[in-house]
Amino acid sequence: IYVFDLDEQRFIYINQRIRDLTDIQQDYVYSMGPHLFKMILHPDDLSRRVDYFDQLSKLQADETRDNEFRIKVDGGYRWFRSKDRIFKTEKGRIKQIIGLAEDVTYEKTLQEKLTDGKDSRGMN
Repeated sequence: IYVFDLDEQRFIYINQRIRDLTDIQQDYVYSMGPHLFKMILHPDDLSRRVDYFDQLSKLQADETRDNEFRIKVDGGYRWFRSKDRIFKTEKGRIKQIIGLAEDVTYEKTLQEKLTDGKDSRGMN
């Protein structure tokens, strides 16, 4: 669970579960501010993340947006899916979003195996 400030481009709250899932400390997340994503996201996901934040700034009340991205963990990458919605508005603009991210690496690995399996002619 987290709260992200769109104006400041930084997390203002992130629960301790981040450490369990990624081995990234909360203090690191806070200290990196707007530079965090350059350090932890897969390079292919970085530009999509910028577009995603632009979409978040246009959320409607009661609307939820999803995003999938990879975070560097133990020399490799793990897949995460976030679900975000408006947390705070200021003068009619969305200031902060609240979100929930979950590790979906296992699901993505299974999808990849199923997709690869469709290309084969026989069953194993």
